[in-house]
Amino acid sequence: NDDADTNNAVLTFGNTTANQTLTFLNASQKFQLTKGLDVVGTMSGRRLNIMNSEVTSTGALYVQQEAAATGAMIRNKTTAGRPVLALDGAGKTGTSAHIIFGYNATFDTNLYRSAVNTLKTDGAFIAKGTLSGKNLIVSGVSSFSGAAVFKSTVTVRSTISGTTLRVSGNADVQGSLTASGGIRTDGNITINDDADTNNAVLTFGNTTANQTITYNHSNQRFEFSKDVKVQGSISGSTLTVDGNITLHGVTYSAPTSQGSANTFLKNDGAGNLTWTTTSVGNGSGGIVSLHPEFPNAIYFSSGSSFVGQLAASGSVSLNENFYHWTTTRSTLQDYWISVRVRLPDNFGSWDPVKPIELRYRTADGTTTNNHVTVRMKDTNNTLVALTGGAALANSSFTTAKISGPEAAGTFAAKGYITVYIKLSSLTGNFAEVGYMNLNYETTTP
Repeated sequence: NDDADTNNAVLTFGNTTANQTLTFLNASQKFQLTKGLDVVGTMSGRRLNIMNSEVTSTGALYVQQEAAATGAMIRNKTTAGRPVLALDGAGKTGTSAHIIFGYNATFDTNLYRSAVNTLKTDGAFIAKGTLSGKNLIVSGVSSFSGAAVFKSTVTVRSTISGTTLRVSGNADVQGSLTASGGIRTDGNITINDDADTNNAVLTFGNTTANQTITYNHSNQRFEFSKDVKVQGSISGSTLTVDGNITLHGVTYSAPTSQGSANTFLKNDGAGNLTWTTTSVGNGSGGIVSLHPEFPNAIYFSSGSSFVGQLAASGSVSLNENFYHWTTTRSTLQDYWISVRVRLPDNFGSWDPVKPIELRYRTADGTTTNNHVTVRMKDTNNTLVALTGGAALANSSFTTAKISGPEAAGTFAAKGYITVYIKLSSLTGNFAEVGYMNLNYETTTP
């Protein structure tokens, strides 16, 4: 009755014949036993109130103060009818009620809260040790003549100690449970048994700092305040790591966001992991080199009125072939060489420096007399803007570096591109074209 209300406080002792009780009566402020009280040793106190006719003792019965000679008697069972102690008429005891303390029992004022409290039992209680007032100290083995069953609540306001404390039923501890030794159990241990929203925590004491295993209610997961080392295997459906990952003593810092499709984690050599695309780097590159006559070339004029002669010739000193265009007209006459080229299966991109190289020469460097122009269509058959390929004129063989496809246009592997070369000249001049190189990068085979 820890809340100290007006209810009686009851201890119930289970017994094969009938359960018996020790009750503190709230109204009369007395302890009451439903059976006799048998004391083997010495029973002492400020006041003994006997409710029935007599007190029977098989040994000595001592009273520290003078007892009134009125009321019922406590008699010695070995000497029938011999009075040992006279009561004041406020209480009586039956000959069958008894409390037995084995070796010694010491009562002091601290055992009871009030002098008017009475103790009432039904059946025998045996304590083979020491029973003291405020604190219950068992230095030997304690036992009961029957089963010790508490059907209500036992509240100890100070200390209970001994060599062994055995609870055959449930133990309900409302406050902290402190053990200087180990805690052993044959069954399970439940933490946060009321299943509320609080976190459930196991704390491990340590000289540096206490550490914990916490089941986090909000995140629904176990959390360790320090590292976890598993000597065997660790497995599960999901592994969540909020910080860094250490493998064989090497620490890696993972990114905090998800990578896109077909990416992988790349290490920078210092343990920093980043998402990287899975595209394979370019290979050693490739070249389509066309030498006059260009394979599968198509030749056509800009109009039916243009007149001239295109010849494929060679030079021993230059050790190369070239196209040679001349005309007998005094105005510029144009002629085209068109060649269609298939890009390889592992085409990656155009060379960033010189995607197109064209070898050319004109009679002089004047573009109004003669020149060479280059154009290109991508794999979508769309013209690509070129730089360095218009109105080329030079009296010496020169290799022009033409750019444009590396920055614009659509170029799909296995697709076809078309390159157009225009030769333009008037009478007494010429335009010549030698080899053409198409330079590109390739992926791995």
